[in-house]
Amino acid sequence: MATALDRGWPIRQLAAHELYLVSKPDPTPAERAVGVLTVPGFPIRVHPAVGPLFRGLVADLQVLRARTRRAPLLSAGGYNFRPIRGYEEQWGRTRNPKYLSNHSWGLAVDLNAGANPMGSPVRSDFPRDETYAIAAKWSLSWGREWSRPDPMHFEALLSPEQAHTAVTRLTLPKPAPHQEDDLTPEQAQQLADIHKVLIGEDSVASKVEGEGNGRRMSWREMTEWTNKIATDTLAAVQKLRGA
Repeated sequence: MATALDRGWPIRQLAAHELYLVSKPDPTPAERAVGVLTVPGFPIRVHPAVGPLFRGLVADLQVLRARTRRAPLLSAGGYNFRPIRGYEEQWGRTRNPKYLSNHSWGLAVDLNAGANPMGSPVRSDFPRDETYAIAAKWSLSWGREWSRPDPMHFEALLSPEQAHTAVTRLTLPKPAPHQEDDLTPEQAQQLADIHKVLIGEDSVASKVEGEGNGRRMSWREMTEWTNKIATDTLAAVQKLRGA
């Protein structure tokens, strides 16, 4: 089995001050109205390189649980230098890092363990499809349908480089929406008047169909006409803007 060490994370125990604090966001008024409260079990601590991913996961899961009338997250666990459950004896005997849990690197969290126990059959209070979508959004994996189901468990199966890329992509400020028309109302009216002069009284449809002026335009003529309108319109816009 591949380990975090194989993916490029060094093995060393992390002190509390080195870890990223994933605090549950305070509930909004809308969340309070459906029962979301600040609860015990938070904050949790994870590796700083993946901290924003787990913060986003927890925030989105809280919103999902409020929207679907589920109780808020009641417990959480993050960094814990320990072997994978069930492999304690192998770890104690060999100290082989393949037996270490991703919790040992601060790359995993367990959420609502009581309602999402490890093992079959799967028992989980996380809505299946929505939870998978949220985990994928934050570049994280969910253990619900592993060979040994672990629906409490979310982890970052990423290299340090992949984690950096995911955090950068998901936490960069969003670009401002594209503004279709940045002309003032007066400039827009002037442009409309110019456009009317350029096109003339006949519509595009009338020129194609031969209505109004009595002669149908060829496709070559139509292309030349529309290109001229586009060129002249662009020149008019630049003039209006003072370019």
